[in-house]
Amino acid sequence: MKTLLTVAALLVGASCARADEARDRAALLEGVQLLPKVGVPGALAVFGPDAFAVLTGLEGERPRALVAAARAGAGRAVAFAHGGYLGRESFESAGGG
Repeated sequence: MKTLLTVAALLVGASCARADEARDRAALLEGVQLLPKVGVPGALAVFGPDAFAVLTGLEGERPRALVAAARAGAGRAVAFAHGGYLGRESFESAGGG
């Protein structure tokens, strides 16, 4: 019985974490219609209990994280696989001004 409760607690915790990721991903992508192609982006290593891929692309047939995010205490962190995603040219080519 103790094992069953432990497994149930782990499943509930995992589903809550996925729900948090889905909410965070939706908030981060609100209003985003495209991500311009810039340079040669690397791949991000996404790890940790509160980290998740926001956007992925394919390298051959393997998915690679291009944008990742994580909760860090009361804050949030976002990482991009290429600095060009944050450049003025990238913003303008996406119709941002």
